[in-house]
Amino acid sequence: MSYWTGLPATAHRLVQPTYRRFNVFLDHQVAKVNLDQTLLTEPASFGAIDFNDLNPGNNFTLSQHKTKQIYAFFKWTCSTDQLHDYIRTSIAEDLLNTFEVIYDCLPVSFVKTVRFGFDSIACSVDLSAIDEDRIVRLLDIFNKKLPNDFIERVITNFSPDQSDFITVAIKQNYPRVIKALFTIEQHLFDEDESDRFSDYSALRWRQYLQMAIVHERINLLNIVFDGIDRRFHPRVTKYFLMEENIMHALVEACREAEETALETVQRILRFVQEHLSLTDIEHLVEEECGSITCAELLANVKNSAVRGLISSAIYPR
Repeated sequence: MSYWTGLPATAHRLVQPTYRRFNVFLDHQVAKVNLDQTLLTEPASFGAIDFNDLNPGNNFTLSQHKTKQIYAFFKWTCSTDQLHDYIRTSIAEDLLNTFEVIYDCLPVSFVKTVRFGFDSIACSVDLSAIDEDRIVRLLDIFNKKLPNDFIERVITNFSPDQSDFITVAIKQNYPRVIKALFTIEQHLFDEDESDRFSDYSALRWRQYLQMAIVHERINLLNIVFDGIDRRFHPRVTKYFLMEENIMHALVEACREAEETALETVQRILRFVQEHLSLTDIEHLVEEECGSITCAELLANVKNSAVRGLISSAIYPR
């Protein structure tokens, strides 16, 4: 195993099949890494290897020397498909300490092409099969490793018809994912990243609302509403609810709602009533959105109990 204490400068000196080489290499250099420990090794000569494609950051998991060793292995002996497989395997087998090391050492030009998501066709790394704990840990890793473009490259890199981190959290009932996203948003110091997060949320919030009703996620709504109240001044929340016509969005989202969703709808109405006056709500109900008023749209809500609940909030006796 002493051979693996340093990487040769050229690929032709590595004669074993790449997958086997990588497994041996990880067993010796990375596997079961203690993230609080800096691994040491005898100096290796990197020859004329160009390190311009190595992440210039200084928040590496391992020592810079060790990082360069693994980078050289990736850069000169691995294909793109193999690099994708290494990422997928480390995530699928819950070896996120190994994933973090791999991610540190990947060529930047390759990292920029990797897309994480929840679709095996559209994304190069499909996260659909991983659980809540791994998603939260991955978000934390990405947040550390991509301080300037984490939102752009990971959180908002989805089209409106694709599952994203929030839709998956709603479907699977992952409250820790919602909490993690709120924490990330609150600590965004880059104005462009913050605006990008806000614009993306504004684009998809109606979809999230409908999903929360369909899946009856009161616990997730509580997290969201509490987060909004802590994060924003009541005037900001009121402006958003009025500008986006929350009543129209709610009625639209309830068209196909079942009676079992009553408690969820009631929780949403309570949040609205905490921030809007009855006069505000009446104004929204009468306002046209897409050539139809909320009052007219209410007639299309199929379940009579849901329809009655919304009517009682709109037209209190």
